[in-house]
Amino acid sequence: MRIGIWLCLTLFCLPFQASAQYANSWIVFGQQYYRIPIANKGVYRLTYSDLQNAGVPVNSIDPRQIQIFHRGVEQAIAVAGQADAVFNSTDYIEFFGRGNDGTLDKALYKPATLQPHNYYNLYSDTTAYFLTWPLAAIPGKRVNTFSEVNVSALPAQSYHLQERLLINKAQYAGGNLVSDVLRYTHFDEGEGWTGVALQQSQQVDYTLDQITQPVPAGGNPHIEILLVGRGETSHTAQVYVGQHAGALRLLDTHSFNGFATATLSYPLAWSDVSADGQLTIRFVAPPDASNRLQFSVSYVRITFPQSFQVASPVARSFQLTENAGGKSYVEWTGANAATRVWDVTDPENPTVLGTQLAGTTLTAMVDQTQTSRALFVFDQVGSTTLKRVTFRPLVPAQHNYIIVSHQELMQAAGGFANPVKAFAGYRASEAGGSYDTLVVTTDQLYNQFNYGETSPGAIYEFMRFMVAEGSPGYLFLIGKGRDVSSGYHRLINPPSSVAKDLVPTAGSPPSDMLYTIGLAGTTYEPAVPTGRLSATTPAQVAAYLQKVIEYESAPAQTWQKNGLHLSGGIQPNELIVFREYLDGYKAIAEQPHWGGTITTIAKRDPNPVELINVSDQVNAGINMVTFFGHSSSSTIDIDIGFVTDP
Repeated sequence: MRIGIWLCLTLFCLPFQASAQYANSWIVFGQQYYRIPIANKGVYRLTYSDLQNAGVPVNSIDPRQIQIFHRGVEQAIAVAGQADAVFNSTDYIEFFGRGNDGTLDKALYKPATLQPHNYYNLYSDTTAYFLTWPLAAIPGKRVNTFSEVNVSALPAQSYHLQERLLINKAQYAGGNLVSDVLRYTHFDEGEGWTGVALQQSQQVDYTLDQITQPVPAGGNPHIEILLVGRGETSHTAQVYVGQHAGALRLLDTHSFNGFATATLSYPLAWSDVSADGQLTIRFVAPPDASNRLQFSVSYVRITFPQSFQVASPVARSFQLTENAGGKSYVEWTGANAATRVWDVTDPENPTVLGTQLAGTTLTAMVDQTQTSRALFVFDQVGSTTLKRVTFRPLVPAQHNYIIVSHQELMQAAGGFANPVKAFAGYRASEAGGSYDTLVVTTDQLYNQFNYGETSPGAIYEFMRFMVAEGSPGYLFLIGKGRDVSSGYHRLINPPSSVAKDLVPTAGSPPSDMLYTIGLAGTTYEPAVPTGRLSATTPAQVAAYLQKVIEYESAPAQTWQKNGLHLSGGIQPNELIVFREYLDGYKAIAEQPHWGGTITTIAKRDPNPVELINVSDQVNAGINMVTFFGHSSSSTIDIDIGFVTDP
């Protein structure tokens, strides 16, 4: 049986656009870098032993030059004992770290303003900080300090604004539908992790706790809610609040449409909160004739005035209110000798506040309070790890065939020490086309083009750099990708039966063309021809390479000019429109560039799936099969059956 098939799927794609500066511009090649994963907010400490165990040459670097970067920006850090220019065994580094959020996801939405909220990352909870030191004698950025005594006898602040935030991520909402059927690959309106979808006459309760130590004189609690539409219909959401499920009052009835998001904001009464600090919020979808999905609750946020009390262990934020005088005096009860306070209003440039402890009362003066200040109070530091990473200097003009793969597929198999690099070697050979190949891994791209965070944004930024500074002819992705809705990168020790996200897809529904659509003046077509081998093992990569070599080394045969078009559709008008599209492609394929002979088989009825026998055409020899229609993860709307074992 003679088969050389490329299966082409047409999806809805719009161009990816980003700013002119490249995501790797912050890197100084030649310096050493160490990646520090961070998943939670806190002050972290790196000791002499931590650095030494990671391979940092602590005995030969000047601690005054140590730097830490986050998302390409140098962070102000504290280095204890740096004054003698020697990193001694008792010295250490402290820095303020934050967990991952949706900041970098924003660029994946078209337009970016459609991102529902910024609290939760689409792919991973972990962000990365990078430790380095310059080759030249340049001092690193250090935290500021502010310490004053309350000589003016300012009264102590009576409250701060405390936040309780519930982020829902039980389901992944696919977002906007085109003609109630199709979705764009780029992230769209209403798309992202959210709560359970409600249908007519359904309800869901959420409870927020720890609304404690209230200061009613500071005002009433306030609630903010984000709703997201889950269907192309009008929605009505009834919102109830109360101390428990048996004592609720109607807060509001809100209507909105389609896949839009709705941010609702209301004052609450203290009587809505129970004595033990709990608030129940109920959302109801009233009866509706359509019985379609109505809406989800993406987050619920409560802010309320709270007194200044802490209890060990403590690691929490305090949001000071504005003070027209520009300085505020704060007293915390329940503190101990280890309790410290950092002003993290600007988290990249924190300020260490001087404090005084009398018994269990900690006091501090805070500067620049004409605007609200964010304070972080803690009595213990977080520990983390660091690992050496290598940033590779790239010269885009030197490469015209780019391969993105994963380290797991670069193990010995099928007679190749590294089948991915062997494929690159074949493409670099005369028989393989004499290309200038470049092989990179997704981990390299995450670090070098997405600040150490897991996201398809890394491949977007990498290709933007390669296209703008070079002229790549091909992009080949070697490795299986998982849809964002799988939540793969949040799984803890997944079993081997769970497919890995080795090379991520560009969006959802998946498409790899989107990685370069919009680059080099393109609009709806990829700037770089793109393909993928959805391999999960090195053996599959090796088998593919052997087939490619066999196919390309064989003499040309007439069947290689044969093409098969399969035209689908699940609505009567689609049967006509999709066939017209394919007839246009046929006219192109039969022109001299290929000079192909194209056979078209189209569905006759708009049924979800129609069985079409293509065995005669395939067994006679087909070089390319193009399908235009609908598909899912398990089927397409034309069933061509399965290949038999020869």
